[in-house]
Amino acid sequence: MRNLMIVALILFSGIASANNSTEITLSNSKEAYKSTAGKQKKKPATFRGNLKIYLKQNLQYPEEALIKGLEDTVFVTFDIDIYGNIMDPRIAEPGQIFFDEEALRVIKLMPAWNPATIDGEAVSGCQILPVIFRLPEKHHSLK
Repeated sequence: MRNLMIVALILFSGIASANNSTEITLSNSKEAYKSTAGKQKKKPATFRGNLKIYLKQNLQYPEEALIKGLEDTVFVTFDIDIYGNIMDPRIAEPGQIFFDEEALRVIKLMPAWNPATIDGEAVSGCQILPVIFRLPEKHHSLK
């Protein structure tokens, strides 16, 4: 009887250690997967230079909007290819046509961006840029 208990104990400990090693193996596999995915370095596309200065120098306030005292923010969506070129600019939500047209004009004239990267390799991606039209201070005081 005692021998039977020793054999049962040995078998049970063998099963338990097999289960533990399986759990450890699975745990190590998950950790290896997480660490591989976690090491992936992603960088978004960036404008080469100062975007605010570019917009300030190139954006022309629409005359009709200036006369009417209108302001708006236009969201322009565009793709950036692996070379940083702007592709297919479009208005996310159409509004006043004169604001939309001016925002598209300025985006189409933009120089190439630094493309997005994953692990140092350039990838294409989508960008959404708000183009803000605010009246100059002297027009605010006339309202």
